[in-house]
Amino acid sequence: MAKRRVGKYPKAFRKMAVERLKGCANIVALSEELGVHRRLLYKWRCRSLRTSFVKTLKREEIYANEYRDLNHVRENIAAFIDTYYNRVRLHSALDYRPPEEFEQAAHTAISSQGATMSFFRHEEIFRSDV
Repeated sequence: MAKRRVGKYPKAFRKMAVERLKGCANIVALSEELGVHRRLLYKWRCRSLRTSFVKTLKREEIYANEYRDLNHVRENIAAFIDTYYNRVRLHSALDYRPPEEFEQAAHTAISSQGATMSFFRHEEIFRSDV
């Protein structure tokens, strides 16, 4: 029987690093502080997000329903993701808002800002839009 490979970093350390990564503006400084390569931090974060989604999918869809066959499971999972998870369910990463509401707010903020141009060096030739 083959021995299971044990990672260099304990699970508690990886979890703490992912939590600190969520609120981090400078990942390079965080990776140097923790003594971990930044790619490894991204890998841990990706794994934690994937695990969180699968946990939600199992708890809120798969374990909550009974299915006739594999096709019924596939249809229900697709419907769950399209109609509930991506539209209605609140996400902590989006400040406890549904993804559609978050995207609409971001789109409104971006489209409401008008573009302006000004040429500081050649004010006598070009007039400022402001």
